[in-house]
Amino acid sequence: EKVQALILAEKKAKAETERKRKAAEEERKRIIDEKKKKKAEEARKAAKKGEDDEAKEDEEAKEEEPAKTEEPEVVVELTEEEKQMSFRKGSLPDMSEATLAKCFAEFSLPAKEEGFDE
Repeated sequence: EKVQALILAEKKAKAETERKRKAAEEERKRIIDEKKKKKAEEARKAAKKGEDDEAKEDEEAKEEEPAKTEEPEVVVELTEEEKQMSFRKGSLPDMSEATLAKCFAEFSLPAKEEGFDE
C-alpha cells in the first residue's frame, strides 16, 4: 500500500528525469543542426551574390522549420514482483560495511554458562 505508492513515485520520478534528459538532448541536437544550416546558408550566399537567389533561399529556410512534437507522457506501472513487496529497499544500507564486518566478527551464540536455556 504505502510501500507500493513510494516505489511507484520513485519510478515515475526516474521516468520523468529520463524524459527531460532526452528532450534536452534533442533540443541540443536541433540547435547544432540549425547553426550548421545557417553557416552553410551564409556560405552559399557569399558564393552567390544575386538578389533573386537570396530571396528564394530565405523563403526555403522559413519553410524548412521543423514543428515541435510533444512526446506523450510515459505510463509507469509496478511489476508483479514490486506489488508483492512489503518493504522497500532503500538506496542507502542500514549499516555500513565496516560496522557490519566488525560486529559480525565478534558475534557468537550464547553458552550455557551465560544462563540461556535451549
